[in-house]
Amino acid sequence: MSRRRKPTRTPKPTSLGELPLAPAVYALCGGSARRRYVAYVGLARRLRPRIYQHLIGRDSSVAAGTSAAGINPDYVTEVRWWQSGGFRGKHALEAAEIVAAEILQPVLRSRAMTPKAAERKLHDEEFCKRMKTLFDGEPTGSVPVPSLAGLDTRLRAVEKELAKMLKGLGDQNG
Repeated sequence: MSRRRKPTRTPKPTSLGELPLAPAVYALCGGSARRRYVAYVGLARRLRPRIYQHLIGRDSSVAAGTSAAGINPDYVTEVRWWQSGGFRGKHALEAAEIVAAEILQPVLRSRAMTPKAAERKLHDEEFCKRMKTLFDGEPTGSVPVPSLAGLDTRLRAVEKELAKMLKGLGDQNG
């Protein structure tokens, strides 16, 4: 007799290091909760390394300062991403990025030329309908991007708590 295994749920990522390695369309957002805006929309065959390229390595074309317009990784406050079985294949992912840009209206648009095969995919009404529904909805996931100022604030709070604890220990021993 075989037992059925319960499906395992993948925990939602809470940091950049936990981003999936799967294909995705992503949005780099700036601003705070009330004034959040989409700065850039891109595609990734593997999400985590691509986001690292933008925010950690800072060697992507939009983050490296090699063009007239770009993003400043220091001001990216959130990464959102969408995954779909419809992203199978390079051209479907490229076409999905175009649909996402139309819906999310990023401040900076990709400078890449649209490949002919991706253009053909954009003429597939069913594909476009599915992608519009996807990008009009909630993202598959999102993670906040810690700022240096935010980390400084958190570090000061930890230092304050540690000082209180050490003082308490000193009072007990003294």
